[in-house]
Amino acid sequence: MITNNGHVVIHPNWRPEFMGILKPNYNSVDLTEVEHVDDDSIVLGSSHPDIIKLRRAMIDQEYGKKNLQLKYHFDHMRRVSTVKRQYTHIGVKDTPYAIGIALPFPYGMHIARPLEDKLKILTTRRPARK
Repeated sequence: MITNNGHVVIHPNWRPEFMGILKPNYNSVDLTEVEHVDDDSIVLGSSHPDIIKLRRAMIDQEYGKKNLQLKYHFDHMRRVSTVKRQYTHIGVKDTPYAIGIALPFPYGMHIARPLEDKLKILTTRRPARK
């Protein structure tokens, strides 16, 4: 969730505290500072055109979808990898806020259905060996 200024209200990469101490300017963290496009850049705070377009669309409270290749951290910020995510965003009616959700791409594009003969094999019990 972001404000009409592009500042983050709720985000998984938003960490307002460091070692129990509140960071200065914790309430004015921009969306471009928490999303990092995989463009081989080492600079924090993305000025990548795709992130800027996403931010602008969210500020303007437009409905939209966008796929982005991003960097993300794991293992307590010791490792970095890349992931393709699909962002879906829309404005919250009668407020200055916009909400967006990012899902791994392609999430929900495939349906797994068990094959009848495979299901029978999995559910048939065999006697234990002696």
